[in-house]
Amino acid sequence: MDFRWNVFFRLAFAALAASFCIQAVQAQPTASSGAAAGAAASSSAPSSGKAAWPNDVSVLVRPMWLVYRGWSLSNPSTGLVVTTGNAPLNGFRVGTSTLVDANSGETIDVRDIAVCKTSDGECVTPASLPASATQQLFLRLSESVGSGKYTGMLTFISTDRPQPVVAQMDLRVSSMKDKVVGASLLVLGVVLTLLVNVIFRARVARKAALIPVAALRARFEVLLKATDSQDELIPDFRTKIRAASAQLSVKRLSADGLLPPKLIWYSATNDITGLQNCLRDGQQTLMWMTRIVNDGVMRILDDTVISNDTKRSEIQKLDTSTEVNYLDKLQSVDRVLDSSKGFASGGGGSRSEPSVQHLTSTIQSISLLMWLFIAVLTALSGITTLILPNSGFGTTFDMWSCFLWGFGIPTVVSSIAQVAGINAPSTLSAGIPR
Repeated sequence: MDFRWNVFFRLAFAALAASFCIQAVQAQPTASSGAAAGAAASSSAPSSGKAAWPNDVSVLVRPMWLVYRGWSLSNPSTGLVVTTGNAPLNGFRVGTSTLVDANSGETIDVRDIAVCKTSDGECVTPASLPASATQQLFLRLSESVGSGKYTGMLTFISTDRPQPVVAQMDLRVSSMKDKVVGASLLVLGVVLTLLVNVIFRARVARKAALIPVAALRARFEVLLKATDSQDELIPDFRTKIRAASAQLSVKRLSADGLLPPKLIWYSATNDITGLQNCLRDGQQTLMWMTRIVNDGVMRILDDTVISNDTKRSEIQKLDTSTEVNYLDKLQSVDRVLDSSKGFASGGGGSRSEPSVQHLTSTIQSISLLMWLFIAVLTALSGITTLILPNSGFGTTFDMWSCFLWGFGIPTVVSSIAQVAGINAPSTLSAGIPR
């Protein structure tokens, strides 16, 4: 009985020992795998801004760092929480930086980011962090870093733990000065566009209003040229022609306030009715003067029957012609010539006043320059707004945005196109006799 119990106890002890050995053998690869997984986790970069060395150290930094400087430069900072393990942490610092602005390509060097004990004042770098403690530190940015949107990674290292810990960082740097400069440039661009628009519109409106004036004045110059050889016989009549032409000079019309202003503002208006009346009066004067020259002077000169003395006498009688008595003067003429005969040689305008062709060409040139200026300005603003700042440009939405950007041109220049398309004689209701 004693022998059987002895064998039983020995077998039970052997089975128990074998069970312990099997469990120890099975547990050995599992612990190795856990160690490898821990090492892999320590070498990977956390995406949330929290980084950790194996087992004993963790670093918590905000993934978004907003830096806004006022008028005076400062040292903006962001919080950094470091939790140490069983051993002190010596020489904790920023190891590398991949922060870069995608638009300008400017990078931030590790020398521009310091680990400090305080958020402001003199930066004191901690030489050692105590074991088993949580330490509040601060990352400070150098004043030399310019404005921009920086994205990338920061790595943290220490003297006794050279393996880096990586943290994702999104850094936005701006300042009051930059915003004021940007707003000033924006206002300057708007003012420049409005100023050019105002100046060009004023020039176009002024030139368009001068077209019927120049056409009417050119007809008076034709009458003067047609009677050049009779200056001694009809001096008073030629003086009246010059006076009528002078009434249509740019200087006189501007002094009377009959032309559009040189700068078009919302409150600025010109006397359209006065200019229409001036053109109608000039048209009436031109009509009776033309009849005196064509049906009077030119008829007498072309006559081959009467003597030269008679011609001179009859022409001198026309020197006192006015709008009131010109019909009486013409009743002594037996034959009426074609009204266009006296204008066969054409007319030459005054050298000091612009011609119709010159005014029309000037309006077309100004309109073209306006279109080119606004088109170039719109294109440049679209490029700098939609394309250059967009590092991911190329989507369908981007293409449609670029396509629709140019549709702002007709809205901006619609008023200019209306001014450039004015038919001046019909708008002013002043027909010019030919």
